[in-house]
This record gives sequence, structure tokens and C-alpha cells, in this order.
Amino acid sequence: MLSKRRLWLLRLAIGAASAVLYVVLLYLLLFIRAAVFGQLTHYAENAAFFLFAFVSQCAAYACITCVYLFFAQVFSNCILGCVVSYGLVLYDFIVLQGALDWGELGIMEAIAVVPGHTNAYGINLIRNAAVIVAVAVIGAIVCPGCDCLPKEKGEQK
Repeated sequence: MLSKRRLWLLRLAIGAASAVLYVVLLYLLLFIRAAVFGQLTHYAENAAFFLFAFVSQCAAYACITCVYLFFAQVFSNCILGCVVSYGLVLYDFIVLQGALDWGELGIMEAIAVVPGHTNAYGINLIRNAAVIVAVAVIGAIVCPGCDCLPKEKGEQK
């Protein structure tokens, strides 16, 4: 049996791996499309941008996944984890549209990377990595005290 702390870190690792595999699948489809339409040479010229965009998107999706896992684990509520993680994306989208003057989180900019406009992406990458590390550390402290097994009917809470 794993300790709850090791189980938490394993869940984070699997969540981050699934985020990376999601982005790999997207890029695979993108390169297949480029091969079909004969645009691979254009993509090869921008290989550094695609690598940077890949890393940025992996960090953003891993950040969203880690936030989801934290709230789903701590509160034993998957719906709360989904609402909070996608609420962050929705908040960032609203701020980027100019509806709010509050600070942006950088999640949407890290996902929607545009060639030639990459001056703020390093900050967003660091911000997403900091959130991942903070959630991992706080989760490693908090999650061992949480009961991760569902209660059976009639069992005392």
C-alpha cells in the first residue's frame, strides 16, 4: 500500500502525464494535417516556436489538471474540482476579453501561443510551473489528512 502522500504525488504525476499526452495528440494531428497539405517545410522552419508552444501548453494543461486534482481530492468532490479549474480558465478568458480590469492568470495566453508575440510567455510558463509546485506541496501537506475513499451507506462520517 502507498502512503497517502505518495498516492497524491502519483495522482499528480499521472495527471501531468495525461496533460502532456493530450498536447502530444494535438500536435500529432497538427503535423498530420501539415503533411497532407504539404506544409511540413513551413513547420520545420518554425520548429523552435512549436517546441516553445508545446512546452507552454503542456504546463498550462498540467496546471489546470493539478488544480482539479487538488480540489477533487481535498473536498472529495469531482464537481468542485471541475468548477474551480475551469473557473480559472473562464476568469482568464473574461479578463483577456477586456470585461474585467483585474490581473490575468496567463493560462489562456499559455495555451493560445501566437508566433511573434511570445514576450510574456516566459512569465506565464514560470507562473504555471509555480502553481503546479505550490499545489503539489500544499496537497502533500493537506491530502494525507483527507479520507479519499467514498463512504458506504449507513457508515458514520
